[in-house]
Amino acid sequence: MTTTAPDATSYLDTALQVGTVYHYRVRASSPIEDSGWSNPASAQTDGIPPVASFSFAEDYLDVDFTDTSTDDGNIVSWSWNFGDGNGSSAQNPSHSYAAEGTYTVMLTVTDNHGESDSASQDVTVLEPPPPPFTDHSATGDLPVAGSVSGTYASTATDNGSAQSITERESGGKKNNRHSYLEHRWTFNLPAGTGATLSINAWQSASSDGDNFEFAWSTNGSSWTPLFVSSATSDGAPVSFELGAGVSGTVYLRVTDTDQTQGNRSKDTVYVDYLQVRVSNEPPEPLAGSAPTLTTVNATAWDTIELAWVDNTSNEAGFRVERSTDGVSFSEAGTTGGGVEAFTDTGLSGSILYYYRVVAYKGSDELSSGVLSATTLPPPDMTLSLNGRKVKGKHTVDLSWTGAGTDDVVIFRDGNEVATTTNDGAYTDNIGAKGGATYEYQVCESGGPACSDVQSVSF
Repeated sequence: MTTTAPDATSYLDTALQVGTVYHYRVRASSPIEDSGWSNPASAQTDGIPPVASFSFAEDYLDVDFTDTSTDDGNIVSWSWNFGDGNGSSAQNPSHSYAAEGTYTVMLTVTDNHGESDSASQDVTVLEPPPPPFTDHSATGDLPVAGSVSGTYASTATDNGSAQSITERESGGKKNNRHSYLEHRWTFNLPAGTGATLSINAWQSASSDGDNFEFAWSTNGSSWTPLFVSSATSDGAPVSFELGAGVSGTVYLRVTDTDQTQGNRSKDTVYVDYLQVRVSNEPPEPLAGSAPTLTTVNATAWDTIELAWVDNTSNEAGFRVERSTDGVSFSEAGTTGGGVEAFTDTGLSGSILYYYRVVAYKGSDELSSGVLSATTLPPPDMTLSLNGRKVKGKHTVDLSWTGAGTDDVVIFRDGNEVATTTNDGAYTDNIGAKGGATYEYQVCESGGPACSDVQSVSF
């Protein structure tokens, strides 16, 4: 290959190939003769280290990694550190992160010469967006009054297999008894941009005109009416928007509409389907113009009826607002979308009331103009008394007319004795003996009207 100077003991071989094994032997040479060859020896030149690199493509929390490293030979191993305590030895791995954030990912590659190199990059991943909506069935129920057949689980699908609640009978005198029921369901809702409740319910045919009213609440005490069910056969679900911002525990209640004394028919309500759809998409804005309030008419001393024109196409409902000064308004009640009438009851007689109607959808609102009406004068109440003795003890039978509230308050000698149903009759079992005079008065419960004071003597 080459010769050296006499007496040389070393030689530097250059311009060799990297990562290549070379074999060598040496012999002495003179003009006379050459020696034999030495024993062979070999050595391998060093290789060029690899250059580590990689690319990646993220799909929210999922990331696909691609090795783009280079080397003069062959890369034989890959070591990935994904920055979250996990790793891989695959050349082109995929990894799913548990939470969004920025992670420092490192790749170390080693070639067939044992040379290594590392490269790192920051990878940012995000939580995927929520689905357009999620559906939620009832998570529990609470029987309040009535006999129940089936469980709330029966309301998860609209399949004809319904939970049923049958009215029970009240206590008291037989002629004063009535049938009634109340049942509640609970839902656990996530936060969203809106919530829509769907109900499929029907009832048995009622001999006393009883129907069933559904209402909802976020606290179990203040209820917003939804609708009155009067269908007597299985039909299609009806839907009601609960509005934006509804989350956490939501209550649904059904009650009967007729608790008139003597109406004792035990009707049954069937509930096949209850579902709340929570939307995660931006709500559509309220489309159209404000409702036109056309009629505000007093029909009784405690009742005013309203009518309006619905000028919007996608309202969630209407809020009826009332005022006694035309300036400060408060909610008198709500209706569902598409409704154009409302009856306001429980008012005081001979009072001027102002009204306006607000169409709403989420946070969007459109308000009508203001109209007013004055309730009719309250009716005159009359009271008559009949004093008698039962086994020597004082007993007074009261009879009255003209009260306009559901209940009345009985006063004896200026003190409240009882609050009772406004059925025109009440018996006061005093229990005293001997001579006495008692003064009675009957007043509307929560209303302004009272009878004159009447007296009875023993």
